[in-house]
Amino acid sequence: MMRHAIEVTRETGRSVTEDLGEMGAWLKKASTQAQTVRAKQIIRGRVVYEAVFDTPAEADRFIKRFDS
Repeated sequence: MMRHAIEVTRETGRSVTEDLGEMGAWLKKASTQAQTVRAKQIIRGRVVYEAVFDTPAEADRFIKRFDS
């Protein structure tokens, strides 16, 4: 199965833990399964998250919801 890795950048003023919690809650509510969601890099108050999905549609929904 092909994997779809994406990156989103957030500047929320919140902790990485809070962002990951929000992302996890959204994934559950949207009935979407991510293989991986992790903080990849922190640059000047912005956090780059990497997520891996099974389908491009799931990846696109995640980007639309969380990319700043």
